[in-house]
Amino acid sequence: MSAQTMPATSSSTLAAWRGAINVGLIAGAVVIYLCAVGIVPIFSGQPLVVDVISLGQLSLVVTFLAAGFAAARRGPRGPLPGILAGALAGLISGAFLSAVVLLGGAVNLRAVLPNASPELFELLTLGSDPVVAGFWIPTLAGVLGGTLGAILAVLPR
Repeated sequence: MSAQTMPATSSSTLAAWRGAINVGLIAGAVVIYLCAVGIVPIFSGQPLVVDVISLGQLSLVVTFLAAGFAAARRGPRGPLPGILAGALAGLISGAFLSAVVLLGGAVNLRAVLPNASPELFELLTLGSDPVVAGFWIPTLAGVLGGTLGAILAVLPR
């Protein structure tokens, strides 16, 4: 089926999913920025709830929640597609962090990003040893945060 014979609803649905993907890419850039400039590692020493979550981790969680919320608003209409759009945005943004963890395990990033320290990678992977073994944790956190943000967006007002 060529693009000329596709029904109009198909192109609008594709555009809605593209909106969710764009939100995920922007959120991915934001979480990389938060880690690269040192917000996450510096505020990791400031516990919000002792032994549960730090202020640095909260900055990532809020980004995932906001990505899911925005993707559900910009994504396809309906509760289930909205929730899936939020999960997709969270998946994409969390995958950015997972890629940084994998890259940091293979290459010394501190020459370019001074805040890309082993402590940051340990924080992102919740203390996994070796750090590369927990590369999936930021992606899972992104999916969970994005899904929760999307659920908040599709709740009736």
